[in-house]
Amino acid sequence: MKNVIKLVILFFAFTLNMNAQTEKKNTPENAAKTNVFELSKAIEINAEYEKAFFQLFLSKHNQLMADNKISEESKNQIATIIDAKIRATLTGEQIKKIESVPGLYQKLLR
Repeated sequence: MKNVIKLVILFFAFTLNMNAQTEKKNTPENAAKTNVFELSKAIEINAEYEKAFFQLFLSKHNQLMADNKISEESKNQIATIIDAKIRATLTGEQIKKIESVPGLYQKLLR
């Protein structure tokens, strides 16, 4: 009987640990870091731009994750703002490089 109780306790401990790890991965900060990393793989950006893009993507993910039932219209407005800020920051050549990577630009916007 003691062994069964120990197994049940271990099972719940592992389950809670796995849930805690999953929650850490789905934070706005981690999502923003991923966006910056993917952007930096496509184009070369300096530390100043890296910080600026991190803040931009962090803001985007905070808005998207704050409301689970965000409307498609709101998502489109956020994507339009992100698009405008990216285009204002980067050169035309850099934009072309990003757009040449399949799905990357849309992922950065959404």
